[in-house]
Amino acid sequence: MEPLRPEDPAGIGGYPLIARIGAGGMGQVYLGLTGAGRHIALKVIREDFDGPQALARFRREVATVERVRSRFAAAMVGAGLDAPPYWLATEYVPGPTLRQAVAEHGPLPPDTCLRLLAALAQGLLEIHGQGVQHRDLKPGNVILAPDGPRLIDFGIARGEGQTQITQTGAWNGTPGYVAPEVVREQEPVPASDVFSLAGTIAYAATGRPPFGGGRIEAIIHRTLDGEIDLDGVDARVAELVRLCAAKEPASRVRLERLIELAASPAGLAGDPAYLRVAGTPRPVPASVPDAVASGLVPAERTTASAPGGTGLRSRAAVIAAVAGVAAVVLGSAFVARSVLTGDDGGRGANTAQSGPAANGPAANGAG
Repeated sequence: MEPLRPEDPAGIGGYPLIARIGAGGMGQVYLGLTGAGRHIALKVIREDFDGPQALARFRREVATVERVRSRFAAAMVGAGLDAPPYWLATEYVPGPTLRQAVAEHGPLPPDTCLRLLAALAQGLLEIHGQGVQHRDLKPGNVILAPDGPRLIDFGIARGEGQTQITQTGAWNGTPGYVAPEVVREQEPVPASDVFSLAGTIAYAATGRPPFGGGRIEAIIHRTLDGEIDLDGVDARVAELVRLCAAKEPASRVRLERLIELAASPAGLAGDPAYLRVAGTPRPVPASVPDAVASGLVPAERTTASAPGGTGLRSRAAVIAAVAGVAAVVLGSAFVARSVLTGDDGGRGANTAQSGPAANGPAANGAG
């Protein structure tokens, strides 16, 4: 978590921002608050990153995240796609990424690797059952929450019926984790995620890239023709990783079978080694004044006088506005209260949550 910078907006889409929590090639990710005080992650596309292909990819990411319903994936809260800055809000998941945890604490114990393998396999099974392939599973896209892992960043994910965005001769994915058939420019299949799962668990068990380092060409060559790096890995873990890392998709273990093979009586929430690397979630400010007091939000910045949020208005915000009009027309506070009853931080049907309208200076982009 980092303090907001002078160029950062005070809010996006009606949600006040209280910190920076990540960045990437497409822009910036902020920590925001709903009107009910629920923490959310707001991914905002850079203003100079709005070409047709980039916007099409972001729209597809929003559509994909909206259709995913899994306890192993961060749930969608809302999105703004009408005009820049384009944004996507999901639930905030406290915890380090698998990459961060291994870099800080070293490789995970064998039993923890097996439990993590089973949990991620269950997550993939659930999203595949909803017609979605992740297509970029890697240690940096797995958050170790206290109650179990979450899959994040569906930026290149694709659901059934969604069209390919990359040009002919190009492929999406991360070298060392992307499946051989994707590198060969064949159509990704659900089993391609299983290959990426193999690399992710190999990294968790060794702390090393699954197909070594160096030039991308060398990594791709080893992915196509070499063996995944399992030197020193516990035999039980190594056997299951090899079943996932078969070069041909049809030869890879099915997720249902993998879950059976990796099953453990104890889940990750009761695994001391997992809880040690996941860590105790760092306290986050519960309000903008708290964020100001902690130095994350400049003291001179307030959201009360900021202009209205950008992007798509949430259904909750629209309902609130209609309720206010009804209250005036009918002269009854009961009408407004009945419409607004409940936690406006709830997702409902994956619609945006309401929050105080707050936009500051021009926004950065999303990571």
